[in-house]
Amino acid sequence: MVRYLSHYACLLAGILLLGGCQSRLSSEQIAPLLNTLDTRQHYIASVPFYPQQDFYCGPTTLTEVFNFYGHNYSPDDIAPKLFIPEREGSLQLEMISATRQHGLLPYAETGNLQTLLQLLRANIPVIVLQNLSIPWFPQWHYALVTGYDIDAQTLRLHTGVTPDHVMSFALFEKTWARGGHWLLAPLQTTSRSDGIDPFVYIGAAYDMMTAASMDEGLAFMQQATTLWPDDWRGYFFIANAHIASEPSVAASWFAKGFQAGKNQAAYVNNYAYVLAELGCRQSALDIITDGLAQFPDNTDLITTQQEILQSPAASQCKVVEAVGG
Repeated sequence: MVRYLSHYACLLAGILLLGGCQSRLSSEQIAPLLNTLDTRQHYIASVPFYPQQDFYCGPTTLTEVFNFYGHNYSPDDIAPKLFIPEREGSLQLEMISATRQHGLLPYAETGNLQTLLQLLRANIPVIVLQNLSIPWFPQWHYALVTGYDIDAQTLRLHTGVTPDHVMSFALFEKTWARGGHWLLAPLQTTSRSDGIDPFVYIGAAYDMMTAASMDEGLAFMQQATTLWPDDWRGYFFIANAHIASEPSVAASWFAKGFQAGKNQAAYVNNYAYVLAELGCRQSALDIITDGLAQFPDNTDLITTQQEILQSPAASQCKVVEAVGG
């Protein structure tokens, strides 16, 4: 379903959010929050607020986050990059793209309350998609969550024309569920949180490498190898990015992550390939042979082994770092 943001949702959000059931979550629903957070209340005090203009829910929330991270934009600066006039709003893909274009990692996923609060606890403001629906007029709306209070079961949101609007967990959950529990947390390379999923983070970094800025994407990917040193994907994507232009750099990254990636056929194949390209024929054969012991029917490994065997032996191996180091 195509989602867009109506100007009615932007301007009337503060009014509509006052309605609905204000019931509390059960103790069973609250328990996971208490178990994963070291404080029961947290508020990110320095997040700027801009009243949302017609159709500008998306540009406004992004502006608030970007300026929180030290930029100096107005919603009018951001809007041309994501506002779709015929839709009278902003699609989620445009929100993600605009985040990349401003050098932040668009960490977007289908979340839950626990993840949301973990991000907030790490001082990461989070954009959420809500459907402030009434039976005859569904209204899509972006808001920026800035804090929580577990005891009161409330969240704080910059929304519509209201800064730090206080909303109950129960009402928020209803409006957020209608929006598919979608969240967008623009991240800096220094951002850290237990609520960040490495699979989502690395995927976003890869998309930044291929769709926006290779250098900025690589910076986030390198951070991934620091945050999750046992996850092979970060090393793999960094190494692959260097195979064509800097094969020795690629080999170094493959070596750094070898213990994490040695049980992945693609990792073994590409590492062996780049070693062979650098003249390290025996090392390449050793790695590919070990790989085939795990994946005897893998056609890529079989082909690479045949190519290595048919290649002439080089006089010198150009890799300084030990294989698998």
